[in-house]
Amino acid sequence: MKEADFLIARPASDGKSQRFVLGETGFSFSGSDRPPSVMDTWTSGTGLPAGARDVLAKNPQFVDIVGLVGVPTGSHKQRPLFAGWILARASSGLVSVAIRDARDCTAGRLADDAQFATEAAQRFAAETVVILVQAATDKEAEIGRKALEKTFGTDVPELNRLYLSRRSSPPVWIASLSGKS
Repeated sequence: MKEADFLIARPASDGKSQRFVLGETGFSFSGSDRPPSVMDTWTSGTGLPAGARDVLAKNPQFVDIVGLVGVPTGSHKQRPLFAGWILARASSGLVSVAIRDARDCTAGRLADDAQFATEAAQRFAAETVVILVQAATDKEAEIGRKALEKTFGTDVPELNRLYLSRRSSPPVWIASLSGKS
């Protein structure tokens, strides 16, 4: 049996297959038939997505980062999933990571994600906060990059690169990730 690399909290199920409605069309899919989401790789429990690990590893303090516990944020009834949080471990200490799907990215939602991740960092004594916007395409990632700039009042000139958003305690790092990471 293959074990997950880290734990993912999931809502309790009554054993019935949930249905997911596709827009206002009336068409619905069972959970296994629904269109893929960029958040699926984050919530699969198979570890941090490779693209995100590559971006984080460019900073020496995150070179060996691994997830410990992941939690979908927002409503459990919300499908597809648009946000999540992971408590991760690196040699530099614990890291509170918030992830937002670029398709559901606004400055207000990113501010909420940052507040959630910062409060979680304080609760679990994490030394660092990371806010990531995950996109399937460069166009979506560009939307996420602009939302990060607006939310944190800082320049984010490149996609797939980690930036220190402000000098605070704990430090907050941000990045807009393109492609399926």
